[in-house]
Amino acid sequence: HPGDLARRKAKLKTIRDNIVARIKNKPYASFINRSNIVFVDNSVSGSNASQDPIVHVKMFRGQLFKAMYSDKKMEEAIPICWLPFTYAMRLLAEEVSSPVVPTAEVRMIAKEVCHLEDDKDVDAVLEFYHNLGHILHFTDNETLQENVVVNVEWLVKVVSVLLVPGSVQVDTDHDPVRQKAYQHLIRKGILLERFAQHIWDKNCPKLAEHLTSTEERTFLFNLMEQHAILVDASKLSVCIPRTVIKHNERMYWVPALAAKEVTAADDDKALS
Repeated sequence: HPGDLARRKAKLKTIRDNIVARIKNKPYASFINRSNIVFVDNSVSGSNASQDPIVHVKMFRGQLFKAMYSDKKMEEAIPICWLPFTYAMRLLAEEVSSPVVPTAEVRMIAKEVCHLEDDKDVDAVLEFYHNLGHILHFTDNETLQENVVVNVEWLVKVVSVLLVPGSVQVDTDHDPVRQKAYQHLIRKGILLERFAQHIWDKNCPKLAEHLTSTEERTFLFNLMEQHAILVDASKLSVCIPRTVIKHNERMYWVPALAAKEVTAADDDKALS
């Protein structure tokens, strides 16, 4: 009935206006084409082809594909049997006690869930999902290639804590050694491996639970060093009092912190 159609159109317009108003000031608003929102009216039968919901679905599908294929990376076709790998890695990240898993174990899972037999196919799966950022597997380094990061979010948070020392909490009260270690970090960008563990324990204890083993910490520091987030300070002419650094303790220079000028007031604020 024409009256029913008019009421449906008016209702759709009201819904559209409400949606547009709600997303207008959202941070992601600039990524939404508000003038081209597609509505599917599933209350319409199929009597009128112009109002058929199938027509609207096809319209939406066409616009979705157009947006997807505007990204060159989306043009790469992959076998359907690869798709379960993402779900398997998500489950693995939730179940295992460490976000860093031996590569051999990940390869075994890939063979099982993707029904692969050829090792080259497994290599292709790991490379593809590494490029997408779902996992991290660095094949260009002998040390790093033995493990796979299955929880990338964990890695980003753990590393970022070290790069913003002014925003972290540290316990330096009645501990002159820790005070000196923190001052060397914010003034010279020198990070002691032992002090890094303290920062993690204090500021992200749940994340730090996954850094209990020497193997995990070694992998993390090697990864940061390999990508120039940290530099082995033993190769630099850095003078650290023996009362601060332990014998054979590793120390690193953090380039991201070196450019920041720190005043005495910053020291007092950081250590208060």
